[in-house]
Amino acid sequence: MKNATKVIFSILIASSLSACSLIFVTAYGIKWNVKSFSEDELLEKARKLEIDQYPVYQAKPAINSLLDSIFLLDSAYFNTAKSLYQPLQLVTFNEEGKLIGAVANCDAGGYPNLNWEHLLDKYPASSYYFVDSFPLSRSIYLSKLNKINTVELDQKRATTFVIYTHFMGRQNKRFLESAFNYHKTHAAGTQLVFVNYDLEEFYE
Repeated sequence: MKNATKVIFSILIASSLSACSLIFVTAYGIKWNVKSFSEDELLEKARKLEIDQYPVYQAKPAINSLLDSIFLLDSAYFNTAKSLYQPLQLVTFNEEGKLIGAVANCDAGGYPNLNWEHLLDKYPASSYYFVDSFPLSRSIYLSKLNKINTVELDQKRATTFVIYTHFMGRQNKRFLESAFNYHKTHAAGTQLVFVNYDLEEFYE
């Protein structure tokens, strides 16, 4: 689960494709190479995506070891942990900081574009495999993220974390559009927070 090939393979399997080939990756509009960005580069890209008015974070590589340690506690956590490794995710914590929902690209299906509508039709958005006892609090999650702008996160509110990656190409853009629509129609009471997963170390 720690390299780009395995992550992209998860995307393709979710879409009923049997092989992770460059042809299929190209059809999805995914950029094969993962590139890390500086904070300044990410902020500039956030402005272009019009997400800079929200709290924006970058994942630290340490999030890998955190998820690994949780999975090792109980194999029942495997599918939820797998979702939290993925390059496109929507993760929800309630007002108390408890994880209450998670969906990811490997849950979406669809070809040649991922289909998010069936996952984002209720609050909190969660996949069939989500385990609500998954031991990850918002405070621990935040400790594995690096803040890259000055917009504050209100920890007294429920939080919708939108995990995005530039290497996902058009799938990233389509996902962000779906996430905004979901927030407007189902999760308006939560605070939107964006987390970038473009880290070379993350997918090694």
